[in-house]
Amino acid sequence: MEVKSMNYKLDPQESVQTSSPRQTKQPHSHGRRLIFHVILIGALAFAGIPLWRAYQDQVAAEQAYQEVKAGQEQAVEENREVFQATQQMKDPAYLEDVARRDYYYTKPGEIIFELGSSHQEDTKHP
Repeated sequence: MEVKSMNYKLDPQESVQTSSPRQTKQPHSHGRRLIFHVILIGALAFAGIPLWRAYQDQVAAEQAYQEVKAGQEQAVEENREVFQATQQMKDPAYLEDVARRDYYYTKPGEIIFELGSSHQEDTKHP
């Protein structure tokens, strides 16, 4: 068996090779890595646009919902007031009071004396 001796000369201008294949492709992989990162950032931005628009639509829908809810609560309150007014119209004592006060209706045999305007009526009609 013959053993050959290898004589290595190290030249400072020659590149030293290592056993790792990654280090040999270092100049090329840096450009590829940069392109990959640019493409990745572009894809994330492109995917983020619909998400941002969906978020804005959700905020607008929530605001519209709150406005409609406030309007519905106001309508319910108005409905409650109208219902109370109609219930009062069914009360004979209330109707009698309104007829006497606003329309000067009297019962048979009653005489109405007007003594002048009250302080409240003076403030209503300047």
